[in-house]
Amino acid sequence: MRFLISFLFFSIALSSFATSAADTVINTDLSVKIHNSVAARHLDTPTFVVLSEDGESLRIWYKEYGKKAVSNYGSNAIAFKKKAVEGVVEVIDKYLAWEAIAASRGDIITKEIGEVSIFTFNTATFSIFSANSENRFLHIKTTAGNNVVFSRSDAIKLKQLLLEFRADQLQSQVIPEGVYQ
Repeated sequence: MRFLISFLFFSIALSSFATSAADTVINTDLSVKIHNSVAARHLDTPTFVVLSEDGESLRIWYKEYGKKAVSNYGSNAIAFKKKAVEGVVEVIDKYLAWEAIAASRGDIITKEIGEVSIFTFNTATFSIFSANSENRFLHIKTTAGNNVVFSRSDAIKLKQLLLEFRADQLQSQVIPEGVYQ
């Protein structure tokens, strides 16, 4: 019985990362940062934002260093349901307020901001994380195993992207048929 329940949860979690041919890639310059142990710092990684075919979930795909890609977009993804947007935006706003205070004071801070259920069986813990007195990142760690950071500018882009997602105003590039022959 325990095996069956574990298998069920694993299957549901794995299906949240599946992509469909009808998924839409969104135009954005949002960038996820991943810790690179060789460089001993957080580095930008290839990042793709994908809207599900039904328009109810948004996935931020990224490539983790040394891990094989599980889709055309990357090796892992943070998925957000529309109903989670309000809570995530509140946490990002709190991060931006705390980041401004820490920047003005030159503080080095690592502090949990809050938790939000972002997808089925997946809760994200949001924190402010200082690498030094000059950089303070938005850190997101999920129960699905994601562990990423966003710079202040990318946290603002993430907030805007989520607000556009909730309002059904995401912009994708549509290439007319016949352009590439």
